[in-house]
Amino acid sequence: MRPSESLQHWFETSLRPRLQRMVAKRRPDLPAPQVLIIAPGVRLSFGEIDRPFHTASAGKPFVAVAAARLAQQGQLSLDVPIGELAPGIDLSALPAAPGVILSRELTLSRLLSHRSGLPDPVQPPRGRSTECSLDRLMRHPDRRWDLAEVVAQCAGLPSLGRPGESFAYGDTNYALAQCVLQAVTGLSAHEVLRTQVFQPAGMTRTGQPHSTATDEELAGLKIAPVWVKGAEISHARALSVGSADGGAVTTLEDMVRFQEALHEGDLLDRDLLARLARPRSRLRAGLHYGMGLATIRFGEFIPLVLRGLPEPVGGVGLWAVHSFFYPRPARPRRHEPPQHCADAAQLRAAHRDRPSPGPLVLSRTPPLADPRIGRALGCPWGPDLTRRQPTTVPSDGRARRLRRGGRPARRRCATAQPRHGCSAGW
Repeated sequence: MRPSESLQHWFETSLRPRLQRMVAKRRPDLPAPQVLIIAPGVRLSFGEIDRPFHTASAGKPFVAVAAARLAQQGQLSLDVPIGELAPGIDLSALPAAPGVILSRELTLSRLLSHRSGLPDPVQPPRGRSTECSLDRLMRHPDRRWDLAEVVAQCAGLPSLGRPGESFAYGDTNYALAQCVLQAVTGLSAHEVLRTQVFQPAGMTRTGQPHSTATDEELAGLKIAPVWVKGAEISHARALSVGSADGGAVTTLEDMVRFQEALHEGDLLDRDLLARLARPRSRLRAGLHYGMGLATIRFGEFIPLVLRGLPEPVGGVGLWAVHSFFYPRPARPRRHEPPQHCADAAQLRAAHRDRPSPGPLVLSRTPPLADPRIGRALGCPWGPDLTRRQPTTVPSDGRARRLRRGGRPARRRCATAQPRHGCSAGW
């Protein structure tokens, strides 16, 4: 049996039944998780994969790629102080370490890598709260948040250090980065993402309706549920706070298109992509962060079992959204998982003699095509969408488990603990 056939067999005989058993144990009012895995000769879909969902922080790669594309086009530099790139942006009210002038020391590179020293108003330091923090956000569910308002909420918070010295994950960085992109291009942040990322990548069912749609259009969208502090907010205007990190409403197929376009050179040249993906900081064990892109290092979970596996690159977000692309190793790996490891044969088959790269897209909540979304976003959200043939390679296909109630749960073999608004459990 060929590796692709072996992996597909494992998907259907092992992974799918596990997902079905998981769904059977969940609360009946919770939708099934959405799972989509595509590779040459291999496809697994589970749940309502056509139903749109909110990406949360899995949208941060959109912002990073947009900035890198503008740098590639010569419109800006990632390493020039933002006071020179966008002199009209007033940073005087933001918290800064002693002796630091933010307009001179902040760069897009530091913002995108979360090394700005700026605090996060969405998840502020313990004992602090802001109007857009998760514990207060739903007091005003109909409030629409723009980027400048999110950044301004940092004013009463303490600085986290000098720019460039330490890593602190937060949405302020990406909200401010988008303000810079707006100033440089003269376009709204939504237009920047649309023209620089969504359109070039063929993401015809992706947009930011919580910020751009009318109240009637937003109410008519069938988006996968989103819970914050026990409240379902998928249609609340307050979810526009997610636009601070590039969060968008999309589908699994569109996320696959983004990963393919990014890693196959349709969006960025190889050097710029490598710069975004290069790990600079450790978000938590097994998950390392570059500039908008995260890298999973399985060997940090269970070194003796998972070492030598390829390191997928992508993004993770709140509400258990995952989107990763598995690269082809530079040279064949000789290591094989021990025979006593569960699913060792499948792991060997998945990572032996790979012909080309491949994406893995996982999401917690499922989606369904609704033509009304098209009217809200100006794009066709129908089931007749033209789909590209996958040109990608198998991953190990391990989907994450979810606790009853729909929240992320740890796997016994390898788990990354949620922190700062991200969830990624393997």
